[in-house]
Amino acid sequence: MYCKKCGVKNDNDAKFCTNCGTELKIKEISDEEKRKINGELILAKKNAHEAAIAGYFSAGITGIFAILGIFGVKILGMDGWALIDATIVTALAFGTSKYS
Repeated sequence: MYCKKCGVKNDNDAKFCTNCGTELKIKEISDEEKRKINGELILAKKNAHEAAIAGYFSAGITGIFAILGIFGVKILGMDGWALIDATIVTALAFGTSKYS
């Protein structure tokens, strides 16, 4: 535990700061505050998970564009821009399907 007055680290069971003598108080947290903190942590984890999925999705789309740019025109015989437009439409359809 750190002293709020001088910032020195003290033992967790200390009642007074070893440096300046200030009384060290442990704030009791109510059950309601614990539930609120726990809910915020769960929400933060969920948001981080969704951000990771969005990042993987974006990386995948970028990879698809790279492959299409390199090989798509030669293999499929399609115009490069038409192929990329089709890929964008498909990606948007799959990417927004969870929100509809």
